[in-house]
Amino acid sequence: GFGGTGITQERLAVSRSGGGSIYWNGSDWGGSETTLFPAGGVSWTQSIDSATFFLNGDGRTFSVRAWAQDGALNLETATTFTFNYDVTRPTAAITSPADGAHATSLTTISGTSTDSFTGVEKVQVRITSGTQTWNGTTWASGENWALATATNPWTYVLPSTALPNGSVAGLLARASDYAGNIQTFQSTITVTIDQTNPTATVTTPPVARPYSAL
Repeated sequence: GFGGTGITQERLAVSRSGGGSIYWNGSDWGGSETTLFPAGGVSWTQSIDSATFFLNGDGRTFSVRAWAQDGALNLETATTFTFNYDVTRPTAAITSPADGAHATSLTTISGTSTDSFTGVEKVQVRITSGTQTWNGTTWASGENWALATATNPWTYVLPSTALPNGSVAGLLARASDYAGNIQTFQSTITVTIDQTNPTATVTTPPVARPYSAL
């Protein structure tokens, strides 16, 4: 505290959202709040066994309340820090174009995304043509991902000249959430660019002769 008596003790209480055992007792989760006394005085630390601490913690919000006591036994108003624990990967899907589509051009790719907790931060697309991938500006070697606009729904606009006639494009989409989880499994969508006009030929009746009836 202020005034010269100094901080003599730090106190700590940890809880998490959800049902069941939601209070941390220093070594495991229990059903009643426990006050912990971390070591270190002003610059205190509290060690935890992370495997036990985060067990069954996916999708939960954790709250840490800390307060100090001075030599005159004055107690500080507790300060609360919260954080979300999220280890579930988000997903993104391409809704247009359809897999196996034939089109005269491909300028817009669109889709949806979802995340169960912290939310989707961004969606990226990988566009493959031959041995190269689109880096957002041009075709390049390596595995390049281009940033889509928005997240759910999302879109990506490709220059109309990027895929000439006869191109076969492979499309992938992946989502990243605010906890840093990145989607790992994607299904490839294949689109063929076809700008060649079809032709039709009359085979019956034969040409170059007169007919009284058909």
